[in-house]
Amino acid sequence: MKKNIFSTFIFISALALVATFTSCETTEAEPVAEVKEETTFINTKVNADSKLYTTTVFSKINSVTATNIYNSKKQEIPAEDCKYNTATSELKIPSTAVSGRADDYIFHIVGVPLFPAEFILANGIYSKTKPAIFINGKIAEEGKDYNFNQKTNHLAFVIPLDADKDSYYFIWTTPYGRNSLSNNTDKFASQYNLLERQWINSIR
Repeated sequence: MKKNIFSTFIFISALALVATFTSCETTEAEPVAEVKEETTFINTKVNADSKLYTTTVFSKINSVTATNIYNSKKQEIPAEDCKYNTATSELKIPSTAVSGRADDYIFHIVGVPLFPAEFILANGIYSKTKPAIFINGKIAEEGKDYNFNQKTNHLAFVIPLDADKDSYYFIWTTPYGRNSLSNNTDKFASQYNLLERQWINSIR
């Protein structure tokens, strides 16, 4: 699955993976117990204010890796050294975590997303528009499928939307340009393209 966000200043992509499992044995030779933790990883850059946001809200951050876009050098940033705000999706990394400017890096963030899914739409919402929310190739209904807080840009789903597995496409305009976030769109690509064109025409 693929998850992407595009804007004038931000590119975010995300994919789902099963990250860890643990097993245990007893002296009585019981079957091995397996525990799986569903995680998502997101690749993102700092925004125009040099702040780092995940957009998808995580319940836990597992790891952070910074890759220099000019020389591909990677730097591991211990998750325990970072501070994550679930109310804003901002991830604060130590000031000494990377060499040089933070906007020279792509940040690979692995975490456990909330369920049902929640998002903080990056860069804010332009005051004269609302985000377009499409689920499984159809228009989602505010108040029934999801709730959106215009002041905090918090998008919370009422339906059991899985940030890793479900198909969705969000579009919103910001003071910096238009952003979008998508996941597993291949099956509904034609519907999403049509809905996007209709939405764009409706706000012109």
